[in-house]
Amino acid sequence: MKVLSASARKILDSISKPTIEVEINGNRSSVPTGTSKSQYEAAQIPINQMLKKFESITKLAKKKNFNSIQDIVNFEEKLDPKKYGGNTILAFSYSLLKSLSNSKGKEVYQLLGKKKQPRPLFKVIEGGRHAKGPMIQEMLIIPKHKNFDKGVWESSEFFFRLGEVLEKKDPFFMNSRGMEGGWVTKLDDNQALDLLRQEIDEGGFNLDLGVDIASTSFYSKEYKGYDFHKYVFNQEEMIDYVRRIVRDNKLTYVEDPLEENDYEGFKKLTKKTRTMICGDDIFSTNVSRLRPVANSAIVKPNQIGSLGGTIKFIEALKKMKMTPVISHRSRETEDNILSHLCIGLGIPFMKIGLTSGERTAKVNELMRILK
Repeated sequence: MKVLSASARKILDSISKPTIEVEINGNRSSVPTGTSKSQYEAAQIPINQMLKKFESITKLAKKKNFNSIQDIVNFEEKLDPKKYGGNTILAFSYSLLKSLSNSKGKEVYQLLGKKKQPRPLFKVIEGGRHAKGPMIQEMLIIPKHKNFDKGVWESSEFFFRLGEVLEKKDPFFMNSRGMEGGWVTKLDDNQALDLLRQEIDEGGFNLDLGVDIASTSFYSKEYKGYDFHKYVFNQEEMIDYVRRIVRDNKLTYVEDPLEENDYEGFKKLTKKTRTMICGDDIFSTNVSRLRPVANSAIVKPNQIGSLGGTIKFIEALKKMKMTPVISHRSRETEDNILSHLCIGLGIPFMKIGLTSGERTAKVNELMRILK
């Protein structure tokens, strides 16, 4: 496959901030950005610089033949993220991947090679840096159904029932939603978790419960502790808190329970807790930062800024017997390629939202693929 035409433009992401969209041979791709970001993510450059750098990437690409995914990976490896920006490179690679798939008469997930049904993790309550509410950034439901569609519809039913319950339990509830579509509530962390556990159990919903604590966002380097619930927790106190909410609320998934440099703390907590302990900021989808201190890890392709880096990270996780969880970001786009990566790379979990078009685009694409 040759690059016959290529263009780039500035488009709006889900919070009306600019991001880049790349179009190659008529195939468009765009890349999201996070709000709660690790310091270890791939370099990004301002959108106007991205658009200027695009031309030089295009000139290099037009000299190449792209006949396999490896050809795309080899091309990426010659591009410096500090010069071109990780988002520019990834958007270009996504469009190359879509163009290559079309040239072979295949869907992207088919080109990648696998088809396995993932379990979705749906955000239902937002806090932290995403919304003014609980300090825990995300509270999640995880369908247990073997049938993907049934899990989606039950999760949707639960989400709107939760909204009705919050109207009764939270006097300040305004039916508002956070950056990723979850409900915003003035209930504190414990009240919100208790409410979720109660509604799942009493309503007979076939759902598990999880959280993304996003601990780095309230970790104080000055005090070397977590400024959490009007106290400064040290490592052991934070571990004890996490173990307590896991036990009291029957949590099956906990993401970023400790700050992004605390390998020792992650290892301690994982040994002490029988649940999925998932690292996001600590690993940043980067093989060089990966250690078997948790039993799962978030996969965010734009953290590493390349398709090849994403694939290498997933392969390394599987070798370490760690579970990959592919994830959307707070500043998302309507591009549904994340769903194809999830299915095509055999990733067993996908974290996503239940509302807003940039989230449902991915859920709907999963339902189409898995029909």
